[in-house]
Amino acid sequence: PPLPPPPPATTEWRPADEAWEGDGAKVLEKLPTGGVRLVQQEANPKASLTAIWKLPPARMAPQDVIVRIDDFSPGTGVCLTGPDGKPAIVCGFVAPTPGGPADRQGSLFMAWTPDKSPLTGGDPKNLGVGFVPRPIWLRFRVVNYCEEGLVVSWSGDGRTWARWRPLVTWPPGITEISGGGLFAGAHAGRSITLGELAVAELPGFAR
Repeated sequence: PPLPPPPPATTEWRPADEAWEGDGAKVLEKLPTGGVRLVQQEANPKASLTAIWKLPPARMAPQDVIVRIDDFSPGTGVCLTGPDGKPAIVCGFVAPTPGGPADRQGSLFMAWTPDKSPLTGGDPKNLGVGFVPRPIWLRFRVVNYCEEGLVVSWSGDGRTWARWRPLVTWPPGITEISGGGLFAGAHAGRSITLGELAVAELPGFAR
């Protein structure tokens, strides 16, 4: 008999239809397009905001998380959570460190721990990492046995991908990724818009 068709390599969801948790879920704005926007609304915020969604169990490994970020401001990013559901790593956007060449415009991509709220980053003499387009697709390899740590790729069209370096090191003790979410640092007016959310299994066959 013929073999059954394989399961889809990529499963997508409308972010606005997902169940969100965390302190940022209360202020998360659901957009008509199906996306969501997290905004730091307080005039003098004392803490960062996070809005979290839970990943479905992987049917096979490796499993990638794919997001499309339509807009962002420095000090925001995408976070991945550990088994306790708390953010373990933030991969986000910062403004270039002051003092660089005058033509250094735009935002840079970097990683930090969730207890920090950076607005700037990078060596002004050697920024290294390219500036971030809008929209930007980000792809996170959530393989907990990967010795290299978290593998992050980015794309300007969702089809052609480039690997981001340096690799992101896992925090000590984190052996499982249970979910992801949006992060807005403890700075007034920080905002980030998520337009697409997906999980890809067997990424060699995904888009």
